[in-house]
Amino acid sequence: MCGITGVFSSQNLQKEKLDKVMQYLNKRGPDGQSTVGYKHCVLGHTRLSIIDLKTGTQPMSSYDGRYTIVYNGELYNYKVLKQQLSFSYRFVTQSDTEVLLAAYHVYGVDMLKHVEGMFAFAIYDTQKETLFVARDPIGMKPVVYAYDDHTFYFASELKAILALLEIPQEVDLVALSDFFTYKFIPAPRTIYKNILKLEAGHYLFMRMNSSSLDVTQELYWEPKYNPTIKTLDEATKTLSHIFVQSVKDHLISDVPIGALLSGGLDSSSILWAIKQNIQDVNTFTVYVKDGKNVDEDILFARRVARHFGTHHTELSVTAKDFIEHAQESMLYFDEPFADPASIANSLIAKETSEHVKVVLGGDGADETFFGYTKYIQLYRKQAWVRIIRSFQKDWILKYYFGFDKKLLNIVNNYDEASLALLDDIYYSTPSLQMRMFDLKHTLPDYYLRKTDAMSMLHSIEMRAPFCYRPMVEFALSIDHKVHLSHPQGKAVLRSFMSDKIPGYILTRKKQGFVRPVHTLLSSDKVIYIKRTLKDCPFVNTDFVTYVLDNAHIYRLMYWKLLVFAWWFDQNRTHINY
Repeated sequence: MCGITGVFSSQNLQKEKLDKVMQYLNKRGPDGQSTVGYKHCVLGHTRLSIIDLKTGTQPMSSYDGRYTIVYNGELYNYKVLKQQLSFSYRFVTQSDTEVLLAAYHVYGVDMLKHVEGMFAFAIYDTQKETLFVARDPIGMKPVVYAYDDHTFYFASELKAILALLEIPQEVDLVALSDFFTYKFIPAPRTIYKNILKLEAGHYLFMRMNSSSLDVTQELYWEPKYNPTIKTLDEATKTLSHIFVQSVKDHLISDVPIGALLSGGLDSSSILWAIKQNIQDVNTFTVYVKDGKNVDEDILFARRVARHFGTHHTELSVTAKDFIEHAQESMLYFDEPFADPASIANSLIAKETSEHVKVVLGGDGADETFFGYTKYIQLYRKQAWVRIIRSFQKDWILKYYFGFDKKLLNIVNNYDEASLALLDDIYYSTPSLQMRMFDLKHTLPDYYLRKTDAMSMLHSIEMRAPFCYRPMVEFALSIDHKVHLSHPQGKAVLRSFMSDKIPGYILTRKKQGFVRPVHTLLSSDKVIYIKRTLKDCPFVNTDFVTYVLDNAHIYRLMYWKLLVFAWWFDQNRTHINY
């Protein structure tokens, strides 16, 4: 993984413009950093070396010097694509970065039809003076950007954009309403009104227009439900090839690779597929140690690790660990973000980084193969939910996002546009609606955002075979009734793995990671929140006091307020109010 940044302007630029920004991307790329400058474009890159360790340095230019790229990610089909492109392009390195340059040289923006992987990149055309910025289809790698009539700025992280802009930014109250509704801010918004996230499956194209910039945005891929596979048998047979190939592609690396292991279906399935290609595997498990109860994950993970003969490492998380790492972990997101599992992700990333540079995990399995309990519940209850159509959205918001309309007043001028997000994704059944919402918003902007941020905090690359575009497209081609034909969901994955992993994994009930948020319910934190938000113009302080005085009832809102207070406290100087 890497960090990327750049500026494209109709006005003359100096390379030094990026020098002060690079420090904010160091954790994303501790193995080296470099910048390159042209009259109207400067590009910067920090590198975590994974493939072609010696000659993969960026920014990288094409063999003829016309195109220059900065790129964050991994291109999993780069070897096949390189063979196809070698008739039209002269390669000088072994890196996947140059394959992206070659693909753009041959196909232009249509290159996005040919590449498979996780990526965020920018390619500058020195002849036509254009800039092309793209994000992968599923949303594994982030890009944030800002622009005015003359200048376009982009980076992997908000902190770098803020450093480039140099002036305080206005808070987006719709984005803040989003945060207090969903626990995260869905793209394209960020917490700042004039800074945006590039959405998954989108690209930006910029060109000079006399003395100003012309900026266009296009959607090149989105998840679409197209249920052509109607039987479990057909789905199982097709998954056989796609799943094995996806994991195999995700093992491409010039450095050691490991796997996260929870002892559940997803991680055990990935481990089985890894073992078809690599015999010497490192696995890692994080579990909660509270001195009273035994975390089931550790027991099941041990059994699976022994079954497959891995080199297994266990990391225990105590309430003290949770408290000590909470603030650092949540502040790395640069905007309010309230998934407490991020803290455990940070701790396991820190541990695994001492052993490997790349680790595979099960992100995306629940969204693609209908694994969440909420999907099963919605499917079973859909008959009566559909009777009262207007009730469907409110019911989903309450039970699956923990959103209570009584708490609307927490944000001054709460914008109900946040509540309309589900209206943009309408499907005939609530289970399908929820699943498509997750694929479009929750997966890229919540789960994958967490994975990227916490792995980059500790300079390690996390990969997700279930988030491979061919895998997602295949899962979307299966009738949802087939997916939900098993009482625990994931019928297709369970069917395929039935003779490949132990039976106790197949029948194990889904376990969410235990998040000891209650450890942060303390009087000193309540005092801190009240003091920090006392003069904050964005929240209703009377309502904040009401929530804090009833924190045992409103635990989730309490946690959101604590995260917001941390963010507000650290970012006051960036805010224009």
